[in-house]
Amino acid sequence: MTKEQVISGIVGGLITSIAIPFFSYFVVRLLNKWLICIFLDTPRNEADYRVYNIRVRNNSLVTLKNVIAYVSIDNSSNDIIPADERGNIQIFNGTMAVDNSYLSWSKNIANSNSSQIEINQGEVPDINLIRHHINKTHKGIEIASEQGFFGGNNLARTLLRPNKNYTISIKITGDNFWPKKRKFVFNPEAGQLIKK
Repeated sequence: MTKEQVISGIVGGLITSIAIPFFSYFVVRLLNKWLICIFLDTPRNEADYRVYNIRVRNNSLVTLKNVIAYVSIDNSSNDIIPADERGNIQIFNGTMAVDNSYLSWSKNIANSNSSQIEINQGEVPDINLIRHHINKTHKGIEIASEQGFFGGNNLARTLLRPNKNYTISIKITGDNFWPKKRKFVFNPEAGQLIKK
């Protein structure tokens, strides 16, 4: 073997040992991000409220691992319905804007909602987002927490007044894809959640 062949083999080995991890880490995550679709679910009417959820479709060729959803809303403390007007709805966040907070997936595992799931190829799970209490006096906008909505031992994230349109930013991230973001606007008067 010549000196040039040895150097060539070493350089080739180094390039391969760098290129493969780079490809598997950066390129696969970027590709998976492009192949994820975030969209609105059809609103669902319940007895006293209307539910608005977001769906995530996995169009990639792999299972998405440890997928988490975050929410941020442009609300202020003045938008939060005070405790004496909430009725039986209990919340985590009674004084602050919702900023990069966990949401829960609607998928019920072992009698509870989870803030983190795996999404197989072709699956389209939904994320708990809003309950609009159209039949209550306060007509509040209940934002889900990592536990889901209020009920049983669960607490909602917050309960907002229906006094304005709210911009809702969603960020979906996981172990094997770069974060993907979407913005929506909720108009309580029209009862519409639309993509911004």
